Formats: sequence, C-alpha cells, structure tokens
Amino acid sequence: MRGLGATLRDESQIPPSDLTRLEVYVTVAVGFALIDPIRAADFQGRALRLALRTGERRRLGRVLAHEAIARAARGPAGLADAEAVLARSRQLSLECRDRYVGAIGEGARGIVLYLAGRFTESRQCMRDLELRYVKSRGADGTFSAWEVETARLFYLFALSKLGSFAELAVRIVQYRLDVGRRGDRYGETSYLRGFNVVWLTKDKPDEAERDLDRATWTAPEVGFHVQHWYELRARIELAQYRGEVRDLLGRHEDAFTRMRRSLLPRVMMVRTEMRWVRARTALATAGVAPPSEQGALVAEARRMARKLERERVPVASAWAALLRGALASRAGDTAGAIAALDRAIEAADALQMSTVAACAHLRRGALFGGADGATETARADAALRREGVVSPERLCEVVAPGYSRGSTS
Repeated sequence: MRGLGATLRDESQIPPSDLTRLEVYVTVAVGFALIDPIRAADFQGRALRLALRTGERRRLGRVLAHEAIARAARGPAGLADAEAVLARSRQLSLECRDRYVGAIGEGARGIVLYLAGRFTESRQCMRDLELRYVKSRGADGTFSAWEVETARLFYLFALSKLGSFAELAVRIVQYRLDVGRRGDRYGETSYLRGFNVVWLTKDKPDEAERDLDRATWTAPEVGFHVQHWYELRARIELAQYRGEVRDLLGRHEDAFTRMRRSLLPRVMMVRTEMRWVRARTALATAGVAPPSEQGALVAEARRMARKLERERVPVASAWAALLRGALASRAGDTAGAIAALDRAIEAADALQMSTVAACAHLRRGALFGGADGATETARADAALRREGVVSPERLCEVVAPGYSRGSTS
C-alpha cells in the first residue's frame, strides 16, 4: 500500500475528467458512510488514491479528513494513524485557505475523538461544529443538510455514551422537528431508531415501540445497514425494559447473523457494542430460561465478555467488567462480582460514562446490602434521576442484567 505523499498541483493542471471522477467517489463514500460503511470504505479508498495522484489541495484535504475517520474506525491500531492524517488535512486546509475543508476536518476530528472513546471532547466539538454549520447554511449555503445531520448524529452519539439523557431528550425533539419539516427520511429514521432509549428513560416503552414501528424508511430486501443495527439494539433494549426476555436471544438470532455477515462489525465501535448487546441479551434470557438452556446462554455471555476484553479499548473494558460482574453474581461469587463492578466503575468514570457507572453502583450497592449498600444505591438512583431517568432500576435491567439480589450482609 502506498503512503500519503502527493505532488501538489493547481486545479488547472488536472484533467477535468479526473476531478469529476474524484467528486463522484467522494460523494458515494460520504453518502454511504452512516448507512453501509463497508461499501463506503471501498469508495473512500478509490477517492484517496485518485486524490493523491491528482494532488489538488482542496480535494485532497477533504479526502484525508474522511480517511482519518476510516482509519480510526478500525480500532486502536488505526487511531494513531488517524491523528497524523488529520494533521495533514489541517495543513492543506490552511494552505488553500478554504474554510469548508477546515470545517470538514474539524468534523472528522470530532468523529475520531468519539471513536477513541473521548466522548466529552467529541460532544463539545460536534456541538460547536453543528452551530457553525447551521449558521453558515443560513448565511451562504456553504454546508449541506448532510453535514449538519452528521454533526448532530455524532453529538447525540456522544451524549448517549456519556449518559447525558436530559440534554439528549431536548436535542432529539429539536432535530426531529427539523428533519420532519424537510422530509429527511434518513435523518428521521436515524433519530427514531438510534436514540429510542430516550423513551425508556422517560418510562414510556409504548412510545418507544410506536417509534420503532413507524415506517419512515423502506428497508432494502438485501443487506444489513446501520439503521438495521439501530433497530435491533432498540428492540432488544425495549424487551429488556419491559421484562419480555423469554427466548430474547433466539428471537433476534437471525438479525445477529445477518449483521455478522454484513461486515459491519469491522467497524470497532459497532463491533464492540454489538458484542455488549448480545451478551446482555444472553444474560437476560438466561434469567428466565429452562435450566437445560441456561448453560449455553451463560457461555455465550462469557464468550462475548472475552472478546470485549481482547479489544483493549477503554469502552469495551467497561462493558466487559459489567458483564463479568453479572457472571460472577450468577455463580454466587459475590466478592468476584463486587471486584468486577469496581473495575467497571473505574473504567466508566475515566470515560465519564455516567449511566454505566451509576448502574454498576446500583448493582454493587445491592450486593453489599446493609446501610452502606443502601447509601450507594440511593446515590446512584439520584444520579440517574438527575438525567431524567424515571425508573432507574428498570433502566438498570437494560444496562446491567443478570445480577442476583443477594448481598454480603
């Protein structure tokens, strides 16, 4: 594979057919990025090769910004490369004095921060960028609705990971009104399915189900897209919240199989969250399954926990520790469960993932029992309620299923 060196040229020195082809590659890559990222990666590779060969600063700067995201999506090995590619994109935006390329680079930085687990920084970056995009659209139309929606989506992704549900709920209402006015089915589907958990925080599962059943997007007959993943996750979480977990994993096994075959799990953040959701589904199912089926379900949860640990990224470590605590609790190892919850809390606090930390505290308080356990539980309950969570215990059944009710007291 070639490096990122390029002989820079003025646009007038490049055949117009090459520039047109490059614009087509970029448009397809960007258009598929949050629908079918594997197909997007194909066109991003084509765009990168052609942008390096032609050497036009403005287009190369934009393509390099997208390339940084593609590399960061691969996981830890790609994150260091992503930073270097972003630096090169910034340099080119300064050389050509193009604010559009500079803004695209800032958006890429916010997405890279998100993929690196730096959710607080990503939230601020994407919120600032959204306001900048919206202001520019009103003034001179420099930025498209697509760029605005991308900034908003990653802003919301960061809020969700941080557990900032109060802020998330407010923004979702605003953004859904906007996409509704514009007839943006992509944006509406992404908001309805990707952030359906907002209804659960409000203790309104029926509203959550109504949103999921709304036919705002006609799913293709073949393939498995990001929006399919959003729906799979949302329907599992809705069932967990309602306590409708009998054969939950079996009911969704076909969707998990389709997702694995889609190659979406090549994206690190998608892969790790899929494994966490699958493990939670297995644990929830095991809690009500016949004894003859429980062993296989627990083994599947344990397998997912191992895979998360092997990712060696902080967010996966936090999720894996929460799973290890449930597995230990289920086995009657209260001390082991508490130790795992300690690890989950430490990892979640470092990432400022308040929902994971609060649910871990709820579970640890219940295991401790006594006055100290009750105090810890009350504090965690209050922390979730401050974010607008009406029923912390029911939300905890979504985030941290599989724990026993026993205590050390």
